[in-house]
Amino acid sequence: MNSSTLSRVANIQMGQSPPGETYNEDGNGLPFFQGVRDFNYRFPTLRVYCTAPTRIADPGDILLSIRAPIGRVNIASERCATGRGIAIIHPLDRSDGRYIEFVLRYMESYWNILEGGGSVFGNAKRSDLESFQLPWPEKQHRKKIATILSTYDDLIENNLRRIKILEEMAQNLYHEWFVKFRFPDHQHARLTDSSLGLIPEGWKVKRLDELCSAVLDGDWIETKDQGGEDYRLLQISNIGLGDFVETGKFRFITQETFERLRCTEIQPDDLLIARMPTPIGRGWLARKMAWSMITAVDVAIARPNTGLISPVFLVNFWNQSSTLAAIEKQSSGTTRFRITRRELCAMPISVPSRELQEQYSTKAKPMLDLCNYFRDKNTTLQRTRDMLLPKLISGEVDVSGLDIAIPEET
Repeated sequence: MNSSTLSRVANIQMGQSPPGETYNEDGNGLPFFQGVRDFNYRFPTLRVYCTAPTRIADPGDILLSIRAPIGRVNIASERCATGRGIAIIHPLDRSDGRYIEFVLRYMESYWNILEGGGSVFGNAKRSDLESFQLPWPEKQHRKKIATILSTYDDLIENNLRRIKILEEMAQNLYHEWFVKFRFPDHQHARLTDSSLGLIPEGWKVKRLDELCSAVLDGDWIETKDQGGEDYRLLQISNIGLGDFVETGKFRFITQETFERLRCTEIQPDDLLIARMPTPIGRGWLARKMAWSMITAVDVAIARPNTGLISPVFLVNFWNQSSTLAAIEKQSSGTTRFRITRRELCAMPISVPSRELQEQYSTKAKPMLDLCNYFRDKNTTLQRTRDMLLPKLISGEVDVSGLDIAIPEET
């Protein structure tokens, strides 16, 4: 199969951050994306604007993270500004955009090599991108490959939209009941002072560690301790940007390593907390799994005492925007933000009666169960796409004889 360098098929702009005083959250200027922390599954999440951009991407341009984790790909859905953590890939032929996007995702091993060579967390240079080799079949083949793979991505994105709607429904109900205090029979409730302000009488303010049997950092697993297939190691990098666990890229440790390092195995209803941006503080409830799993140091475990707090109530408290904002404010670090175990343990929670928690869980749990159903569908779609992708791009699966309707935008 023919090949080409990225510089021959696309214009490449390396990242450059504008002055900090030009950033704002008021909608002034262009949407601004600094790095991979703004990335979602395919399109970045808008948080900040910039009034004096130095690097501008057009709709359809590929946004490639060039600082750790290197090689993550998103697409500009509108004209936007980028910072030093992102390179802009502008295909010379716009119809090649989806094909180039899939190839960049496919060549993950290339980015892993670059990241391993960085002085701190890895950085990709312009020369790395310019010399990047892409398989480059003839144009009609490229379009067919992009069309086939886009079908899977479109289904995944539809499921992600459903997940977002369902999670927002559970969050809105939480906000209505436990922030605005409009829970069933709230008319009869009296408010009283607490360390968090006014709360209904009978509610208690508790620290996270008072409501959990354990709050753990996750295990520090070095490269030399990895191997075998006894326990999967859940890292931030395994949690897909579309909020589902990626299946094909786990690292493993052996039973002997598990016992020697006294690791903690994830249990159903554990609250898994991102200790670094994805965004930082984001929580997920663990489910019963067909495999044994531990967490790396960048994913904390909070194990709810179910006699004191409902796991469904806890995860929805944790993912409230006010909670995430408080965690981000407390996070620290010179190169990466990180929340410490002590800060997690001290997180104050306004705890209603167990009966009211259960009433809420009865309504919210079916929404979260449906989210998990769509996540499982996405995991299957992603696994199938990732198995098919290298076969299509390498030419092992020949598409030349396939009669495929190619959308104009492809």
